[in-house]
Amino acid sequence: YLFVCRYEICSKLFIYRIIQELVTNTLKYTHASKIVIEVIKIDDQIKIKYADNGIGSSPNLLDNNTPANGMGLTNIYKRARLINGELSVNFIPGSGMFFEMSFPNV
Repeated sequence: YLFVCRYEICSKLFIYRIIQELVTNTLKYTHASKIVIEVIKIDDQIKIKYADNGIGSSPNLLDNNTPANGMGLTNIYKRARLINGELSVNFIPGSGMFFEMSFPNV
């Protein structure tokens, strides 16, 4: 069978899966007590900010916004690229993880 997905449906699913992966990573690895997710629609863009107050991560985990290891981060990047998303990541050891994403309006 050939799987065909309409862009709007796939985009919404991919955004959901990205957020799901971020939450899973936070719960599994960061020892965070707080997660903040902000979703804003601005004109033809959807902007998502994700932050936690966990232990952060090594600055070497990401090299020029390319995942160095871990399938979760790899999947986040792949999904964002497939739907023309932009992603910036900031890991601060001891202070948490911060993701900012923007996607074409879906």
